[in-house]
Amino acid sequence: GGRMQCLRQNEAKLSPECSTTLQGLKQARTGAAKAAREACKADAATLCTTTSEPGRRGMMACLRQNEAKVSPACGQALAALPVPKRDKAQ
Repeated sequence: GGRMQCLRQNEAKLSPECSTTLQGLKQARTGAAKAAREACKADAATLCTTTSEPGRRGMMACLRQNEAKVSPACGQALAALPVPKRDKAQ
């Protein structure tokens, strides 16, 4: 949470090794999110038609709330995603 935010805010000051690692983490997160959106497209259309939060973030929150009802492929894709800090508190 706080550490990643600090690293992002100070990205210009990071060592080359740290910057490369941070870029790799960003790319992995982006790839996992894209895979989850694709794997969960049908589940989202069925389970998340009336989410209170718009956009991708709302869809992902809805899918996590309905994780017991999603397809196996969607469940695996969701499990591969990092859990946002605000979702952990719920």
